[in-house]
Amino acid sequence: MLQRSDTHIYKSDIPVYLDVVKTFRAWSVQYDGKTPWLYSYVKLCRWPYQKELVAECDRPEKHPSPEVSCDCGIYGSKYYDPRYYDSSVFGIVKLWGRIIEHEYGYRSQYAYPESFIVWCYKCSSKENLKAIFYQGDSFLTILCFDCWNKRLEEINCILIQEKDVKVLSQFEIQEIISKLHSLYNVPEFVYTKESIKL
Repeated sequence: MLQRSDTHIYKSDIPVYLDVVKTFRAWSVQYDGKTPWLYSYVKLCRWPYQKELVAECDRPEKHPSPEVSCDCGIYGSKYYDPRYYDSSVFGIVKLWGRIIEHEYGYRSQYAYPESFIVWCYKCSSKENLKAIFYQGDSFLTILCFDCWNKRLEEINCILIQEKDVKVLSQFEIQEIISKLHSLYNVPEFVYTKESIKL
C-alpha cells in the first residue's frame, strides 16, 4: 500500500502525496564485451548500478524534471503487455520524487529497477537465448532459438554485411544475464498473474 510522504504525483493540477510508485518498464542491453548495462532506448542513457537514475530535461530552458508542460522525466507504464515493448529486457521499476501521472503511465524524477527479465524480444521466451552483438554501438539483439531460426536468412545477411557483429552463444547470454542481475542487485522478474498486477 502506498503511504503519504514527500513524493508528489501531479494528476491534472492536483498534487497527491505518495511513496514509491511501481510501474512496468522495458530496456535494451548495452554491452562492451565485458560489462552489460540496462539502457533506455528512448532517452538513450545507461541506467547506473545500485544508484537511482535522475531525470534531466535536455531542452535549452532548464527546469526541474519532470515538468507538467514538458515531456521530460523517467517513464513507467501502468499496464503489462510485453508485446507492446518490443525489447529484450522487461520488468518493474520503482519511481519516486516528483511524479506526474498520465493515462497510461507516469513520469518521475528518480527511478531504479526492482526486478527484470531478459528474454527474446520477439516472443518473450526466456529459454534457449542467442544474441547478435553489434560491437560498434554495443547493443545486443536477443532472440530465442525458434525466432532465430525463423529469421535465419535475415541474420545471415546481417552477419555477412556488418563487420562489427558477433553471435553470442546461449552460455555467453546466460553469463551476461547473471552479471546484469548481480550489478543491479535485483532479482529476475517472475512472470505470474500476481506479478503483473501493480
